[in-house]
Amino acid sequence: MPHADHQPTRPHRPPRNHPAAGAADPGDSLELLRATAGAEHVDPDIPAVQQIADLLGHLPLALSAIGRHMRAHPTWGLGTTTANP
Repeated sequence: MPHADHQPTRPHRPPRNHPAAGAADPGDSLELLRATAGAEHVDPDIPAVQQIADLLGHLPLALSAIGRHMRAHPTWGLGTTTANP
């Protein structure tokens, strides 16, 4: 049983720039991928990177994860992700 002085709390909402706050705009998505993957992995194939960002819904957490994967696997082809099965 709650105490009489217990105040209900509002749900936590992350700050607007937090990865869980929602989709980024396309320009910010590209910058986030440059920051996490490195420009050397992103800039050679901007159309594929834009398609990856679109497929991931421009969600910062997903973009960060794929950016880290791109940096860790420099020989990984971006077209592999965007190719239809």
